[in-house]
Amino acid sequence: MDRSESWGLLLATAFAVVPGTIHQQESQDQGPERWIADLASKDAATRRRATRNLVAAGGAVLAAIRKALYSSGDDQELRGLAFTLGKLGDPGQELLLEGLGRHELYEPIALVLRRRGAASVPALRKLVLDDTKRRTGAAYVLGRIGDKAAVAVPDLLRAGRSLGPRDLGTDFRPALMRALGSIGATAQTEEVVAFLVTGLTNRDPHVRVEAAFALGRFGVSALEPVLEVAGRLDANLNGLQEVQAGSLRLLEIADLPVHLAPLYALAEIGRPAFPALRTLLRSDQEAERVRACLVLGTMGSRGRELIEPVRKLLASDSEGLRAIAVWVVCRCERDKAKPMLLARLGDKSEHVRAVAIGSLAALGEVGALVRIIESGPGPDRVMAATQLADSVRDSVVLVDAFLGCLGQPDEELRDITTRALVHAVRHGARTKVLAAIRARLSDERLRPGLFRLLADLGPSARPLVPVVTAYLEQPAQRVAVLEILLETGVPSDTEGVLAKLATCLGDPNPKVRALAVRVIGGFGERARPLAAKIEALTKDGNSDVQWAAQWFVHRQARASKASTWVETLETGQANERRTAAHRLGMLAAPGGLRPLAAALDDPDAQVRYWAAWGLTRFESGLEPVAAQLVAALADPLVGVRRFAVVSLGRIGRPAVAPLIAALSAKEADKRQWAAMALERIGKPAEPAVKRLRQLAEDREPMVRYAAEMALRRISGDSTRR
Repeated sequence: MDRSESWGLLLATAFAVVPGTIHQQESQDQGPERWIADLASKDAATRRRATRNLVAAGGAVLAAIRKALYSSGDDQELRGLAFTLGKLGDPGQELLLEGLGRHELYEPIALVLRRRGAASVPALRKLVLDDTKRRTGAAYVLGRIGDKAAVAVPDLLRAGRSLGPRDLGTDFRPALMRALGSIGATAQTEEVVAFLVTGLTNRDPHVRVEAAFALGRFGVSALEPVLEVAGRLDANLNGLQEVQAGSLRLLEIADLPVHLAPLYALAEIGRPAFPALRTLLRSDQEAERVRACLVLGTMGSRGRELIEPVRKLLASDSEGLRAIAVWVVCRCERDKAKPMLLARLGDKSEHVRAVAIGSLAALGEVGALVRIIESGPGPDRVMAATQLADSVRDSVVLVDAFLGCLGQPDEELRDITTRALVHAVRHGARTKVLAAIRARLSDERLRPGLFRLLADLGPSARPLVPVVTAYLEQPAQRVAVLEILLETGVPSDTEGVLAKLATCLGDPNPKVRALAVRVIGGFGERARPLAAKIEALTKDGNSDVQWAAQWFVHRQARASKASTWVETLETGQANERRTAAHRLGMLAAPGGLRPLAAALDDPDAQVRYWAAWGLTRFESGLEPVAAQLVAALADPLVGVRRFAVVSLGRIGRPAVAPLIAALSAKEADKRQWAAMALERIGKPAEPAVKRLRQLAEDREPMVRYAAEMALRRISGDSTRR
């Protein structure tokens, strides 16, 4: 054999062996569990391959699929499982129907059975009548199948009529109403409408909403019965006159009041209801005109055809009718409503003006609202500020307008604008708001309001402390400045501020002396040079000053004790360090903060435990040790991790950035506990939402769960349904 023949034989042997080896390796790596897991893949080709493999395996994979149906929480995987079962014939459908006992499976199962259409209906009809655990899911699927499920209408009606008081509040009745509406007109339309009309007065608001929506699908057939119910119920005109601006969208809320449910149904019926609504608008009865307006306002642009009779109500003597007419015109003609709304700002009724302001806010007319804030009547300024409160953080113009309100005599207006500015600072507009405050501090008219705002901002206002402390030289401003310093905490320029505070200890105003002592007490060891002067104030003639001085002396004594325990914590034996960590926690003295944080790295587990516990005793000032607390989330001791979460939650926003970094840690425990800390922080942890959504797909179940809990707390979001 020559060399070329030997190479050819070698290559042929290689190609004969390698495919077999690869196939053997694939058969070892793949199976039902792997295919089911691949259904959740983001790669479409991987999902299709997994589905083909499961279908090819046939009945052999049913047990694995059943297990996954009740354990999976991934929407993509559930859809893939349902789709696979749909391709497995009758055994697959039987397992699909079994899954109707789980709410998360309703939609995936409905997508599959809807394709099968009428073939799935007999089994679903039986479940509606005989299976209390799966009848809600069966009704949901029948509704998704639509008119092809018309033969099931008698069964749905029979099931609905058999419901008793025990079924109130369950999901079955709303699902039943929705299914009847989705199936639509059949030979039993009259019976269906009569049954749905009873839902308009049901005690369950979800039933009322579904009944009203379903009746809208029947158009003219449902008009007379709905009008009859609407005529029997009070339109609640008096209640409408008391609502706040912009809240007239009463028919759009989920918790639909009984007296408005028929009106919602009329709005859903739409154009066929126009003749009846036109008649109501011409009625001499004010309540009937209110009903018609509520329906047209809920229709929105669909009710534009009847807008002229509504416009005539703007000249009515009734402020309730004028107010609701303003709302309806805005809802039906959004693109043309602005001139009418601006004209209504001159209405003699405060309630009509309030609705106009709320409607301007709904149209996004910020400029008009700012002008109202700057120069409108008192109640209108309050209403406009209320409407714009959530938008302050997005606009420098609004920040300036709201700061200008702090000099107004109206206390309610000042409170609203202060709360809005505090909210803006805590949600990303800190630099913007503080810069505007700094620029306006020289305005004597605004300064008292600005000082109150800075006190409300607390530590967030610390960058302005050097500017504010300059006003300690003005005796009239000392109380306000000291209240700010008390809330913002100890500034970094200790010597300069202490020198100014020392002059306040001899102020003739006892409130100034008492506040100065309390502020100086926050300096801890750095306040020792003033200790003798403050100790003399324990004999002051004012009881508040005496109490503050005694508190300072006690605090200094605690700090002295703390220094002894700090030394023990750093140099003592293990049992001594445990005691020292516990005592420092009990004292909660500022001097013990950093030593306790350093002890989180102690080799002794009990020392770390008591150090972590001790840090939870500090109500504030934990920001400097945030990094050590985040590192402690990976501690082997669960107690240490739990206490670290408590402390990080107390720190709030400053701890968010290091916690976001911890979400990418290699250790699953650290990722989990970091997510738990963000959950405890809540709304201020919004910057972590994007990373938490990624973590909700983590390979570790407990990490996924912690991420989902954090998302629900922070933004009401969840990757699962």
